[in-house]
Amino acid sequence: MEDKTGLSGHLKLVNSRTGEKRDIPNTIMNVGKSVISAFIGSDIAPAPAWDWMSIGVSGLAAAATQTTLGSDTLRQSTTSTQQTTTTAGDTARFIGSFGISGTHAIVEAGLFNSGLVGAGSMLARTTFTALNVVSGDAINATWDVIVA
Repeated sequence: MEDKTGLSGHLKLVNSRTGEKRDIPNTIMNVGKSVISAFIGSDIAPAPAWDWMSIGVSGLAAAATQTTLGSDTLRQSTTSTQQTTTTAGDTARFIGSFGISGTHAIVEAGLFNSGLVGAGSMLARTTFTALNVVSGDAINATWDVIVA
């Protein structure tokens, strides 16, 4: 029997003021795959946990070799839990909320292991049609990374 385990992800964004939603699959980055493999071996020092989510305004297409967003605009800490998609505990869920100041057309998002904008390793990235926001909006985000 051959096991074809892999990583996939999915991001849900909701503008709490307008109710506008995005539901988007994502790309798992090469560096994310490398760091995840480090968690398996006890003699390998893994990178810090991916407890940060960023949103940005660059429409640059997602590619597995990228290490940053095209235009990292706002980064927020997340709460992470283990969930079940197919097999017990096969999904890491990251939940965060972005308070918006200014006017933006949000078109990209990423999961990072640093709270500093433009820093850290990126686990996953996605791009999507513009989610337009204005000052006072909040973007609620749920990002699932599934090992299946």
